[in-house]
Amino acid sequence: YTRLREEAEGRARNLELIHEVVQQVIGLTDSREVAAITADLLARYFAYELAAVFIADAAGNLTIGGFGGASQNVVKRAMKSVEYPVIGGVTGHVFETGEGVVINDVLQDNRYTPIKGWQAGSEMCVAIREGTKILGIVDVESSSRNAFTHNDYIALESLAGILATVITSADQYQRLQITISQLRSMQVEL
Repeated sequence: YTRLREEAEGRARNLELIHEVVQQVIGLTDSREVAAITADLLARYFAYELAAVFIADAAGNLTIGGFGGASQNVVKRAMKSVEYPVIGGVTGHVFETGEGVVINDVLQDNRYTPIKGWQAGSEMCVAIREGTKILGIVDVESSSRNAFTHNDYIALESLAGILATVITSADQYQRLQITISQLRSMQVEL
């Protein structure tokens, strides 16, 4: 009974934190802002050492990214030498398959790709999807092994589901702005 109560309380806390994140990204109309702010808030609210959000660009490649957490600067520097789009590794695997993963010891998983200056112990990654289309990924890492619980995974999947709606809305807004601009140009020409 005590264990079940603690799990329920943990889920309730996670839902409150997800609600806080969503409140701050729900009206954003730029995918880069969505990625950056979400990663920062994830790291801050959930106390993740490293949080990354990658969103696919118009060509369907993971090129739009945001980072958060105490180790974000090390990873940002290392990512400058990485060629975009992001492929391979755990994040690439999740983006290709759409299947989320929790890896308790990254050294025991051949999909893990080390980042210069940062050594993860465990990693959790989920896809941001709308139906069958994968829009991006949310990835969190810890220097400790066994850092993530099932509740953490459920919370991350829940957030990814909401982010899909935010990203789709931002994309539709951008396309609408392009259409408006084209119509104004046509009006001027006429």
